[in-house]
Amino acid sequence: DPSVSFEVIVVDDGRSAGLESLASTTPLRNKLRVLRQSHSGPGAARNTGANIAEGLYLVFTADDCLPVPGWLTAYARAFELTPHALLGGSVANGLSSNIFSWANSAVVEYLIAHTTHSDGTPRFFTPNNMAVNRERFLEIGGFDVAMGSTGEDREFCERWHRKGLTLRKCPESIVTHEHPQDLRGFVRQHHAYGRGSCRYYRRMRGPGSARHIRFSPPHPLSFYLRLVTSPFRKEDRPASKMAALLLSQAANAAGYLSERWKGREPSRPQQLPTIEVWPAPRNTRAVAGMEEHLITNG
Repeated sequence: DPSVSFEVIVVDDGRSAGLESLASTTPLRNKLRVLRQSHSGPGAARNTGANIAEGLYLVFTADDCLPVPGWLTAYARAFELTPHALLGGSVANGLSSNIFSWANSAVVEYLIAHTTHSDGTPRFFTPNNMAVNRERFLEIGGFDVAMGSTGEDREFCERWHRKGLTLRKCPESIVTHEHPQDLRGFVRQHHAYGRGSCRYYRRMRGPGSARHIRFSPPHPLSFYLRLVTSPFRKEDRPASKMAALLLSQAANAAGYLSERWKGREPSRPQQLPTIEVWPAPRNTRAVAGMEEHLITNG
């Protein structure tokens, strides 16, 4: 998007091999900074990038997503209309032939549609295509790292909503999600989603509620029936897709119950991530500010 002024920040969340070579080989090397932190999870990685960013707005994506041309331009235009809104773009499944990738996309789309108000106001966006005013993001504390590797996105969106702030769709900002997955990875992912869902509902019910989350599903049975039968309304290979959706919900339920069985609030990590920045930030005060924010909110 040549018409939009931007910087690119890549946060390496504890990979064994560094990504510093990106800064010297990519065509965007003059706009790119690479950060490496000890493995702390996706929420912490996004917070790290947000704290060192120097722009007015943050636009989040993931390492398995490819932005479509015009991605940033669409966000820039949306911010002209609602500069303090939390914006969510469109996520297209780039691996439609992989049934597990299809099911992942179908579950997320269904959840977003289910949580959207009748007037069209959204309540939830996935962080692989999300944009927000940086100052407002930091004011409300960023992503809650105590939520772990899943559920932190739903908790952030709900916290944003409960503060009376605006969420708005920006469908013209598109990324394609290309995350190849096999059966084992699919089950593990949805088990993790279930654990994150339990942590989310526990947090929404407030402190001390861990023992009072019921073993019954968090949604009516009709919610799950509509989800697993949806392939018969508009998809080819409906039986196999229904089976994948059933498997996703079985794994989700197992994860939910395993987290529920622990019966305790998630705790904040005791150790802050170790952070390296390459090249050095242009504004050296950004690192000090990042460390202060992590100590205060991490």
